[in-house]
Amino acid sequence: MWGPSLYRDVESHLVVSQLRLFLCWPNVERTGNNQGFWAGEWHRHGGCSELQYDQLRYFELAADLYDQHFDIFGVLTRASVPRSYVNSVPLATTNSSIIANTTKVPVLTCRWYQDPASGGWGEILKEVFLYLDKQFVLIDCPPRNSYNDCISPDIYFV
Repeated sequence: MWGPSLYRDVESHLVVSQLRLFLCWPNVERTGNNQGFWAGEWHRHGGCSELQYDQLRYFELAADLYDQHFDIFGVLTRASVPRSYVNSVPLATTNSSIIANTTKVPVLTCRWYQDPASGGWGEILKEVFLYLDKQFVLIDCPPRNSYNDCISPDIYFV
């Protein structure tokens, strides 16, 4: 029966789900709001799974996978990769740290950043792609050669 207590349970569940998403799938570019960002992620990545999962379940699965071993921020922090606009890290170190934790090859994408103080340019890690098969088993990412892949030997993790 749909009533005030059921509505509170649903509302409470959605708040908890949004908090988990904020922690595990943040909008690192800080453009727009989180709901708009997640809506875009659903359309880019989740829409093809809607016959199997609704939006809420899709994002809950994403958060569950993060809890299991896809905490990329944690992986890179434990590997002593500094979060900094000042100190870059070799792209190879970033890649190998992720492979050591997941045992699979990721795809890293970056975006260019201009340091306002020095005027110098560098690449900031923007996204880490990890691929899953239809049973949610981690697999190696297919090789990619597109304009937005990291091309500098050193990148910034912020």
